[in-house]
Amino acid sequence: MEGTSFVTSTVHDPIELLRNALESQLQRYTDQLAELSGYSRQADRGGHDDDTLVAMVTSCRDAVADTTAALRRMSEGRYGTCERCAAGIPLQRLEILPHARCCAPCQQIADRRSRRIP
Repeated sequence: MEGTSFVTSTVHDPIELLRNALESQLQRYTDQLAELSGYSRQADRGGHDDDTLVAMVTSCRDAVADTTAALRRMSEGRYGTCERCAAGIPLQRLEILPHARCCAPCQQIADRRSRRIP
């Protein structure tokens, strides 16, 4: 067929793309946590001071927990639903923050409350 262009396109489910991104993130965070744990056993702490290393390990553990929780919500069919108001979390928010538990308005409320607690 002259003049006809055939384009092969694979249409992916956005949630499946997010699952792949989360799985990749989980692998990176797990690898990073293993590396940081190795530093904690070294005399020089991998060149990090103790406070910095503790902060990095804590941040990495939180990221692993958040990512694992998002993957769990996917497997349970709850992914993309706000944990506070049960509204759908917009796909654009999930693309930016795939482990989001709340819609933006509910997250803002939670953030304001957490800043008030000493």
